[in-house]
Amino acid sequence: MSDTEGLLQRVPGVFRTQVNDVLLAVLGRVLGRWSGRDRVWVDVEGHGREEAVVGLDVSRTVGWFTSIYPVALEAGEGDWGRDIRAVKEMLRGVPDRGIGFGALRYLG
Repeated sequence: MSDTEGLLQRVPGVFRTQVNDVLLAVLGRVLGRWSGRDRVWVDVEGHGREEAVVGLDVSRTVGWFTSIYPVALEAGEGDWGRDIRAVKEMLRGVPDRGIGFGALRYLG
């Protein structure tokens, strides 16, 4: 099994998470080292068709409902498990998967 296969297929199962959480943990560490900062900000983009708003039926709509919202990634050192879990918890704590951020930012 290659490193890429392990990262994309085995690691998420070990931590009971999604591959995005693993990739964001890696990105936080790499950008932190590169920039010399303890925390880096990145924009996360979602396709907007996930069940973010309960009861909202978008099955008969046309188009893309992209949601973009900022997250702060810690530039962890050492324990990958801790870093992956921290990203997982942070992303799960974003209300409605960030769908309201754009509305508040651009329409508010």
